[in-house]
Amino acid sequence: MPGDLIDMIVTIGIHEKYPVFMGTTLKNWLARGYDVQPRSFKDYVMFLERCKGYEEDAKRYVTLAHDTEHIQIDYAMLQGLFLRSIQTKTGPEVLKLFE
Repeated sequence: MPGDLIDMIVTIGIHEKYPVFMGTTLKNWLARGYDVQPRSFKDYVMFLERCKGYEEDAKRYVTLAHDTEHIQIDYAMLQGLFLRSIQTKTGPEVLKLFE
């Protein structure tokens, strides 16, 4: 499946607020080696972080992406997640991001 089509599907899923459906779909795409673009992945992780009750899932997706060929985890990828956590979470919760 082409990366630009995946980008459109992820964008629609975020816009329509489907965290569970998009999570399952994105997880399957990553497991099957589809060309998930880093920008789409980052947008989805930030979307999960903003959804009440899905903050921990956002962190799990970062771990999941570490095993893929298409997504390189670096500070630029996670900067928004770190900055949002620093602003909205307590000290111990922020430290959990680095574990």
